[in-house]
Amino acid sequence: MEFSDHENRMEFRQLDIRRSPEEQGFRPQSYDLVVASNVLHATPRLEETMANVRSLLKPGGHVVILEITYREQTRNGFIFGLFPDWWAGVDEGRVLEPFVSLDRWDEILRRTGFSGIDSRTLDRDSKLFPTSVFSTHAVDARTLRLSEPLSAPLRDSYPQLVVVGGDCPGTSRILDGVRKALPHRRLISVRRLTDMPMHESAFEAKPTFLVLSELDDELFSGFDEHKLEAVKTVFSCAGHILWLTENAWVDHPRQAMTIGMLRSARLEYVDAHIQVLDVDAIENLDIKFLLEQLLRLEEASGAQNDITWTEEPEVYLSRKRAWVPRLKRDAPRNNRMNSGRRAILADIDPGKVPVTLHTTDMGAYLESTETFPPLGASPNASRSTVLVRYALAKAIRVGNLGYFYLIQGIVAGTDRPVVALSETNTSIVHVPARRVFALPDARGFEMTRALLAVAASLLAQVILSSTVSGASVLVLEPPRFCIEALARAAKSQNVRTYFATVHGQSSSPDAGAVSWIRLHPQETDSGLKCAVPADLSAFYDFSTYQGAAGLSRRLTSSLPPSCFTCRSVRDLIQDVAAPISCEERHEAEHILLVEQVVMAAAKDLTTTTTIPPPIDASVVPVSQITTSQVTFGLSTVIDWKVDSLVPARVRAIDAGKLFVDDKTYLLAGLAGDLGRSLARWMITRGARHIVMCSRHPQAPDPRWIKHVEKLGGDITVLPM
Repeated sequence: MEFSDHENRMEFRQLDIRRSPEEQGFRPQSYDLVVASNVLHATPRLEETMANVRSLLKPGGHVVILEITYREQTRNGFIFGLFPDWWAGVDEGRVLEPFVSLDRWDEILRRTGFSGIDSRTLDRDSKLFPTSVFSTHAVDARTLRLSEPLSAPLRDSYPQLVVVGGDCPGTSRILDGVRKALPHRRLISVRRLTDMPMHESAFEAKPTFLVLSELDDELFSGFDEHKLEAVKTVFSCAGHILWLTENAWVDHPRQAMTIGMLRSARLEYVDAHIQVLDVDAIENLDIKFLLEQLLRLEEASGAQNDITWTEEPEVYLSRKRAWVPRLKRDAPRNNRMNSGRRAILADIDPGKVPVTLHTTDMGAYLESTETFPPLGASPNASRSTVLVRYALAKAIRVGNLGYFYLIQGIVAGTDRPVVALSETNTSIVHVPARRVFALPDARGFEMTRALLAVAASLLAQVILSSTVSGASVLVLEPPRFCIEALARAAKSQNVRTYFATVHGQSSSPDAGAVSWIRLHPQETDSGLKCAVPADLSAFYDFSTYQGAAGLSRRLTSSLPPSCFTCRSVRDLIQDVAAPISCEERHEAEHILLVEQVVMAAAKDLTTTTTIPPPIDASVVPVSQITTSQVTFGLSTVIDWKVDSLVPARVRAIDAGKLFVDDKTYLLAGLAGDLGRSLARWMITRGARHIVMCSRHPQAPDPRWIKHVEKLGGDITVLPM
């Protein structure tokens, strides 16, 4: 694989590293980086192989190598021993396996024009994972001057060295150190920046300036015309400038202003090579390190095309260790990447960043969602953003629409309270506007009561939807918050409803208004048959959450033949939302039904003053989810409003819905295996319509097309 930067393209060509790359059409000494993963060992002569690798690289070019270096393993020989290349190194002593140790690699690299092993992984599990990653770089006389400039042979000529500063003990010490270390240099000392000669004729052509005066008298402390003219003189005649500052970004903001000025000057004075060296404390500055930076700056500027070397504009010396400020640790993106491997927590404000509640067999946890809405989605009138205040912890069945979280909040940018159906239990949701329902006159009741009242009515409709007038329904251990709604809906549809329980007298306010069947936990089979109504047509079982699962199994076997509907709680309430596809006209019918339920619930709660709060309702603040083991019941309500940050997991970079389903994605030149793999990955993360094209595309396997269609994808393959 070859990357051509000037043509902005990537080329793929085969390279036999056992032979001369130049004979195979590869330009010698033109590459900056070679990556070799488990391939170099499969050659007969490693030194010849590395000499071929060296011929590809510019001086200073890097090689990153992955090889097995711990030879205690035996399984590799059992697996690969039948391959001819396993025995490629027999003639040079690699008899039982083709690999060599790290020490042997270091010797080979040094003999073939490399620096030896610069860095390597230190794997404490090498007995299990015997591979190592190590790096080296190509060396010659010029790269040695860059790596150890003070030890390199003297050149025939050097530019004039102008040291500006030395008016305080710290800079005076540096000036003396420069004189002692570089006695062969033509050195001019200018004590203050304002003492700078204003004519370029005072200096030789393109001198090197070492500016120490920032530590004596900061440039932007009392900035005047004299300082401005002095700085202009330095920029106009300098070939190289090394400007020294001290802890500029923390303790000396005026010196940080100088660094900002030098960043602009670097763009305007392209012939002057400018570098800033910022030191945490001037007393910690090693004169040797300063001079190495100065000599590297001079050396590297003349060889930018035929050598691999980066001329850093800024270097920060902290605790005697050099740092490159442009290489900034990106904690948020690192966390997004690593969160796919382990749980990483961050303090999140749910009112500003969407935080999602996930329920698993191992417990509940919160996860932040930084990509909101998904990539490619644009705000439009068909979707609404709701700031959630309360939400049911469980997803309930809404007719044939599927299972949704019932949430209550306000529409973003307004104070309008609404109830909505959401596919995620999140502090901020982006849902279709048709699934958002206004709460009329919402000031007259508690929002948690409204939420549970709507949920109760929706569950009642599902339970009675398949029951005809005059039939009877048995509900085992019904949730108390929906008993009244179910009884009222059954009465309006002329359906007889029976509630069965093993917990004795019901404490619900409507206990006398409904038909209860009291059962003993150890009720006999004959007793169960006598207790069950003979004309029963439907049975719904909520006992999973009430501790009567054993009785439930025996009761199911005692149902009469007329009972053609038998459902468990999972048919009505689930831990995870699961929309069900249906025709648009059917969805409109269900949406209208939900709207009527919301209106009726709001009307009942505002006009009736005798209805107490639901007996078994429990409100769980979202802040408690991460601090304790919380068990969610059928009527648990999550309170999303918090006054502080909550710890939430950082969402993995490729988790959830990354794409939208109302756009078409074009994969150009990707009609093969790679494109199919990419298309499937995109579909599992929200995309639906994908066009795959290439010059001569092959028709995909029909079995793969069916598989993608089952995932919800729509694939089109076209020539282009």
